[in-house]
Amino acid sequence: MTTAVFARAGAMADQVREEARRLDPVKALMTVLLVLPFLLGWVAGAVVRAVWAVLATVWAALAVGFRTALGREDEPG
Repeated sequence: MTTAVFARAGAMADQVREEARRLDPVKALMTVLLVLPFLLGWVAGAVVRAVWAVLATVWAALAVGFRTALGREDEPG
């Protein structure tokens, strides 16, 4: 059983080495360099969505409060 595990591990290591030999260094470098702008864009999008949700909720609460203060609770928007 142990030798089968080591044999599979050796075969996997050979596959990894072969894949590493075929790896294009320019593509690898570009991937590493473009991760930062991708993550920054993703975080910016998440922040914009969160801010929009907060602003929409605050706006709706203000509208409901204003209508309630005027005594027109049944009128939308």
